[in-house]
Amino acid sequence: MPQSINLQDIKRYQDMIDRNHVQGAIRVYEELLSKGYDYAGWAKGVAKGDTVTGEAAILFMTETSGRKFSEGKLNEIRIDMARGYLDALAVQMEQTGQTDTDVKFEGIREFHRKVFIKHDLSIENWTLEEPMRLLAKYGHGKETQERVWQDLAKTQGDGPDAVAASASLYLTVADFADGSIEVDKNGKYQPQPKSITPYNVPVHGYAAGARRVDVEDQKRALGWLKHAAQWRSLSKTFADAQDAVEQKEWLTMSTSLEQGIYAGMDSQDTGKNSIEVAESNRPQSAEERFKYIVNGLLNDTDGSFAKQLLAENPGSSEIYEKGVAAYREEVRQAELASVQQQEMVQQERSRGISLS
Repeated sequence: MPQSINLQDIKRYQDMIDRNHVQGAIRVYEELLSKGYDYAGWAKGVAKGDTVTGEAAILFMTETSGRKFSEGKLNEIRIDMARGYLDALAVQMEQTGQTDTDVKFEGIREFHRKVFIKHDLSIENWTLEEPMRLLAKYGHGKETQERVWQDLAKTQGDGPDAVAASASLYLTVADFADGSIEVDKNGKYQPQPKSITPYNVPVHGYAAGARRVDVEDQKRALGWLKHAAQWRSLSKTFADAQDAVEQKEWLTMSTSLEQGIYAGMDSQDTGKNSIEVAESNRPQSAEERFKYIVNGLLNDTDGSFAKQLLAENPGSSEIYEKGVAAYREEVRQAELASVQQQEMVQQERSRGISLS
């Protein structure tokens, strides 16, 4: 459960945004996230534009609106979204002056709607609008929306679980675009938490049969898929996830690697071999050490850098081979998923449904 915050906190957060604009909003999100307010993680990714989900939201808004946004305009939207979130939290404090509950989906949607209207946009430009509309219409209304939203929110918009949740949402919409969905005994579609199996999302109760999706909803689902940046970013997503895994493994050995590599090396950069080339930018942080190793290997024209790494770290080849094997499997899965999606689109086209 999130930590309790009060109206004084809201005022302090508003002042931070007034003084520091987008950077203030980012700091507000970081503090709220540290207190257990999961939506702040998603919002921070949009404010910084440095997560798959954040990047996807911006790309979706850009494509569906047909507009090009300057960084200044994007920042105006980001600031208004942060203020909208604080206002929604403040609403929850009207009776007691405090809250320890994050904003529910309906409240999140409402301040998105208001901010979009303010900036001559539509709620249709929000990446979650169409998936949630379909889930409400064919599922158990707001109950289904809130359940799915809670699953998404728990991921905080970043990391492998957020990647899986985004892929799951995409595949859920693909179910609707396919034209037939599995339903429960009440004829309602409702995915269970963390369901990521394509075209076989578990339902509430038990599967009692299939239900056809209205043609207009199929078209809207296909239109959403066309613009959904989550899928186009999937290769980047897999790469980011793999980088995180590999970085943990490589950093485990990076300290000993750098100690061995730095030992006996002259501080002057003579540029005579790949080790000395890599040494020219001696890393300080763990992330820099990791990049140092990668750059050294990329510039290893004579093999000297790799030979020294292997000589001083005989177990590193096993880690590397394990990482390569995992990466190849991720790529294979991504390619397989892409083929499945292309086949689905071809099937819909053969039924006379246009993607344009």
